[in-house]
Amino acid sequence: MEVSPAQRRQAKALWQRLTRRLPHSHLSTQDAFVTLSILNLPSAATKAVIQHQATLEAEAQWQAKLTTKLSSYLFGEGNGEGLEAYRNEVIGKRMYEFFHQSALTHRSLEGAWWTPVTASFVHLDSEHLLKNMAAFVGVAPVCAQVPGMSALHVFAIALGTSLFTSAATILRFSRFDLKAVASPMTCGFSAIVCAFTSVATLGSTGTEVQVLRSYRINVNSLWITMLGQIAYDFWGLVSQATELGPAWLGGVKKRNDCVSHLLGAVFGAAYYYAFLRRYKRATVSYREPRR
Repeated sequence: MEVSPAQRRQAKALWQRLTRRLPHSHLSTQDAFVTLSILNLPSAATKAVIQHQATLEAEAQWQAKLTTKLSSYLFGEGNGEGLEAYRNEVIGKRMYEFFHQSALTHRSLEGAWWTPVTASFVHLDSEHLLKNMAAFVGVAPVCAQVPGMSALHVFAIALGTSLFTSAATILRFSRFDLKAVASPMTCGFSAIVCAFTSVATLGSTGTEVQVLRSYRINVNSLWITMLGQIAYDFWGLVSQATELGPAWLGGVKKRNDCVSHLLGAVFGAAYYYAFLRRYKRATVSYREPRR
């Protein structure tokens, strides 16, 4: 069947309308943020199942050991071991297998090409997940209102942040013997949240003031949030208070998390100025500073 020139023009016009409106649809942008938050759930559910199964396995094995061990062993006396320590040991072994398949470990350098992306959706514990989700829920509605923001930009920021922070982490740790590192180098949604915080802060359509002659900057409360987070991460790089972590993770928390947060904020700012700032210039009339 032949297609007439008029039909080609109609099809082309329809395609142009779809490609022009869909990326900038506010509804599709909200759906993208919802989808991004849902992507955190599979790893959390998998981790919970692994912990539950490992706990049952450890308790069953411990009951079998009671027939040959003294009661003092149960309370951790003598050799320093007890049921809790044994449970953490079993959970740790199962968790390491899970992290090797989804987080950044030495296997990421051996061909596990998917881990630089999946690592951004893995959390160490429920508290870590809840904190990230609370921050994301707070910043996502503001970020969705940034001029030019679309579903395409939402996923591009998330993917770009994951690859950027993971590449920096792998590059940093490639100088060490990663096979000797038991815990994952980094995992979590925090860097992506920091990237969206930067975008929301820079793109929020609030009061504009002029600085340095022609440069204008948005004044809003998000600056306090973003700068406060940056200051907190800089403090975390030199503080000794971030050493201890969950027992089943080996008792070590990497300061690389702070570096990832800072890199996420930098990537978000760079992405905004590269792809989104021009929309704000076209839709916002800047206010001159009061004299």
